[in-house]
Amino acid sequence: METEGGGWLLVGKINQPVLWNVRSTTKAITLNGMEGISQNFGTMPVKDFRFQFSSSASLVDTKGHWYYRLGQSRRLELLVTPGSKNGCGDDSISEIVFTQDLLSGRRYSYQRCSGLQDSTTSVPFNGCFNSTGCPSSSGSYGGSDGSFSFHATSSDSGQDTSSTAFFGCDDGSCCACWGPVGGTSSYCTNNCGTANGATKSVTGQAWMYVR
Repeated sequence: METEGGGWLLVGKINQPVLWNVRSTTKAITLNGMEGISQNFGTMPVKDFRFQFSSSASLVDTKGHWYYRLGQSRRLELLVTPGSKNGCGDDSISEIVFTQDLLSGRRYSYQRCSGLQDSTTSVPFNGCFNSTGCPSSSGSYGGSDGSFSFHATSSDSGQDTSSTAFFGCDDGSCCACWGPVGGTSSYCTNNCGTANGATKSVTGQAWMYVR
């Protein structure tokens, strides 16, 4: 897929919302291949991070699809910044300039932080993208956390707050959650709760891309 700004590199495939079950790999990631996060591109400068999730193994059932434009390029292995340093409170993808919703085509400029997990000192998840490898215990994710999300009208999303779309775990509750295409409300609430007519599933698959 190409969007404004060029093509994308697929760097991760996740077969369920439980992030700590995913392992790193040196093998190529493919849309319909094995689950894993690539260790091959950790030093690659990244300006855009794209996330897509489906309620099934098929892209036809995509329920959430967006990308963040980062304020400045960073190495992929530094994608998530520690909560103690990013002004977000949680370990987050920070310094977001805008979020592009690829299902509706709308662009939103409110969000600055997308919380991956409760604050840690070293962000173990970043190791998925290099030779360190993904952490294998829920405790490495700030207390059974680990999620990707966006919010159309708020400065943050993900952990301990509300999101327009959400995939992952918050305090041990794991799900995929979404609202209607083009919706801008808080559909996914703390600990995999729902609001405003949201749909939630405990299964789903996801894909991560960068450029």
